Amino acid sequence: MASIGALRKPIGERTWTLKTDMELLESLHGLKERLMKRTGEVMTQVDDLVFDVGTLEVETHNVLNRFNMLSNTQFIENVRSPAPRRPPPPPARPALTPPPPLPRSACTTTTTRSRAGSGLPRTPPPRRAR
Repeated sequence: MASIGALRKPIGERTWTLKTDMELLESLHGLKERLMKRTGEVMTQVDDLVFDVGTLEVETHNVLNRFNMLSNTQFIENVRSPAPRRPPPPPARPALTPPPPLPRSACTTTTTRSRAGSGLPRTPPPRRAR
């Protein structure tokens, strides 16, 4: 079987003969056989890949189903078993009472200086006992 390069040589040097025609035909048949063989190998690899992907898909669904079953089992266990008792909360502390209001005299101990421009009447400071 002659290679394609060997078949090109006679074209420039001499005329095409029946012998070179047969060599070309053999070369093309060899190319077809190699191409068909390689195509068959690739198709087999693609089929194996599709099968592996399908297997992985089934395994993934199985794992998800197992997680769902585990979740359902835990839910049923939580519903059937009584919840542990919590200790009662501590008694509430009594509310703080506000301080008693200041006597009226303590509220008017401001100096006249601070009331000067406020428009409030001036009141003398309370007298202290001696």
